[in-house]
Amino acid sequence: MSSTSFDRKALQQLELDINIKLNGMLLGNYQGILPGVGQELGEARPYQPGDDVRNIDWNVTARLGKTHIRQTIADNELATYLVVDLSARANFGTQFQTKKQLALTAAAIFGHLTVNAQGKVGAILVDGLGTQIVAPRRGLNQLQQILNKVQTHHVADGTGPSNLAPALRAAHASLKQRGLIVVISDYLVTPHWENELRKASMYHQCISTQIRDRADYQLADIGLVTVVDPATGQVREVDTSSAKTRSAFAKAAARRQKDLDRSLGSLGVPNLKLETGGDWIKEVVLFAQRNRATAKDAGGITT
Repeated sequence: MSSTSFDRKALQQLELDINIKLNGMLLGNYQGILPGVGQELGEARPYQPGDDVRNIDWNVTARLGKTHIRQTIADNELATYLVVDLSARANFGTQFQTKKQLALTAAAIFGHLTVNAQGKVGAILVDGLGTQIVAPRRGLNQLQQILNKVQTHHVADGTGPSNLAPALRAAHASLKQRGLIVVISDYLVTPHWENELRKASMYHQCISTQIRDRADYQLADIGLVTVVDPATGQVREVDTSSAKTRSAFAKAAARRQKDLDRSLGSLGVPNLKLETGGDWIKEVVLFAQRNRATAKDAGGITT
């Protein structure tokens, strides 16, 4: 893992947008993303007569087939791990920004929500060469150091796709009590990460943030082009003027997205989809609203 130059002005503008625009829409509430008021869920245990039914953990109850509740811990005891996929594919983007820039935005969003709630924030940066771990700590300086690492991270083309499995395993093992794990990735990664996310989601709140570019699912009609995969270095010539080729590409992308949605849905992990060039503020607010509605329909605690 190597570094590129640090753009302080761009990072300051991003933080300003989050603190003014996003926090205003969410009313500065950490639980605009996660259900709960003033407290977050702690360790699960079987329900006992006299327990407050409002503390029933419906996800664990459904998985284990027996009613479980969670004790609560204060917001300022929470720890968030940002698992950020920064393979060479993150340097790609066709809509005025790269996936890496959008991943930085996602990390800043969840990082600031955590810091504003007096929680700890840490990060695991993952690429084709391995992982870099930043242990959770409190404070804005800690978050700024993490965002600096994300922004300046660079890995050479051809070093391979990211492997999320060891990063998820490390995040789960490092959290000593129930916390939040945010996976920020385009999911064009080494396969078989789902089992580690399943294990993590049994003990922690997990959120997916999928980083997409239009070119991930739609080929533009621009004739014969040479396409290079930044992660593997594989080169192919593609005739994008062929309607058959464009249709086959779109169908394959749709299948991949459907498989991802099914995997995350089966694990009870909500997926915030952000697209390069899109309105990320709008998408985060809608995501928070959907989370509140889902929690309410399930009988959980909502804000």
